[in-house]
Amino acid sequence: MRIREMRQCQFVYLDETSEANVKLELVGQAENPEDQLGTQQVKDLLRREISRMPSSWRDVILLHDVQQLPMHAVARRLGLTVPAAKSRLTRGRAEMRLRLAKHCGPKGGATLIDRGRRAKLAYARGA
Repeated sequence: MRIREMRQCQFVYLDETSEANVKLELVGQAENPEDQLGTQQVKDLLRREISRMPSSWRDVILLHDVQQLPMHAVARRLGLTVPAAKSRLTRGRAEMRLRLAKHCGPKGGATLIDRGRRAKLAYARGA
């Protein structure tokens, strides 16, 4: 599908004039204030829910998912075997999904991270 879309795309040079009477609206890539607030609220929610989890799951999630440590380093740091650390990570993620589900709307998890339509577009074309 992406290849088909690319075939129909044309480069439009802003410096050159064209005979076509087409308006081109460039959309900024910076987050709008509403998206910034939403992002901050999701971060606060994640921090709050992670802090409420049992420490055995919380520690593994923080080390592996937040600090991006490899699983063998997480296991070594917590004094666990790698399979035990993986098991705690799986259980912790399942618990996190349950905790976040109560904050989600009808669209599920996408409700928390849905961005405005403009953030998805590089440009918009109008007549």
